[in-house]
Amino acid sequence: MSQKSGGELVDDNAIYVGAENMAYFRVDSPDMLDFVLKYHSKNESSTTIIVRAISRASPNTSPLRNSAAARLADSPGTPPQFNVVDPLTLERVEDLVAKETVRLRAERVQITVDASNLVQFLRHAENDGKSIFRLSLAASDQHSEDITIDFAQHELWFRCLCRGNDEAQRFRQIFMHGVKSMEIHKESLSTLKGTRSDVWYKLLCFARDLERGPDQPQVGQRFNAIELDPDQCFLISELHFGNDVSYILNFPGQTGRCLQEVLQHTVENAQGPICTAHTLFPLITRFFGIDRTTFHDRRFKDEYSAFEKEWKKRAKKSGRR
Repeated sequence: MSQKSGGELVDDNAIYVGAENMAYFRVDSPDMLDFVLKYHSKNESSTTIIVRAISRASPNTSPLRNSAAARLADSPGTPPQFNVVDPLTLERVEDLVAKETVRLRAERVQITVDASNLVQFLRHAENDGKSIFRLSLAASDQHSEDITIDFAQHELWFRCLCRGNDEAQRFRQIFMHGVKSMEIHKESLSTLKGTRSDVWYKLLCFARDLERGPDQPQVGQRFNAIELDPDQCFLISELHFGNDVSYILNFPGQTGRCLQEVLQHTVENAQGPICTAHTLFPLITRFFGIDRTTFHDRRFKDEYSAFEKEWKKRAKKSGRR
């Protein structure tokens, strides 16, 4: 077996990983193999690696008896909940082609969904700047009660998405892209709040202005000034960020897209007018993981007060010209 420069495993062999209470699924790259092994090691689960020719079938063509599928069917207690209608296509589950569907299982809940439409659902969320690991899929069960599957659990991906369906390879690609993007985002956020904390507080001042909105006289004056700035980008400008405009616009998000790309996608796909408080503020707080309680911290209040005083000086000086 050899390896391409991009990390993809090639030639005539494929690698499958199985673990306790989990069916085998194929891994497509050294990075994915390393991640899966570390994940199971952290959870103290023994793993089995099988290498076999690509022309041969997976080590298991149906879930293992000790897998989630078997437990869902065999365990006593409350009857399992399952959907009758695909929440994405609105087709009856019984009319879907089994191989083209994914059965998402979590505890005693199962949602069956068209695989290709689920890929589009995940891709669309990424374009909106939403991490796949912060998504959920809701449906109605056989009794018309609401049921939900959360994509945050990695084992959901290992058991249900990365194997056993026609879109498994695309799900594996989406999964690993999401993993790497989250790692880069967390590292960047740690730096922003640590060694670049000065920029972090500039960001919080900007977010606070977005929340207050242009109806507040001083905030409105600031936004008017920003709109006159030819170098501003989606209201991000020197006024709030000084020389750090480029740093913020190119900040990597949870999906791998930088802030500027997410803002541009949001503006281009908006169904109505863009509102600072109801469109941009939620986007910024979600993108950077800003907790609204942060605005009650003494350090932030001092920074925001200093920012407003500096703005008044600049506005007064500009008005005398």
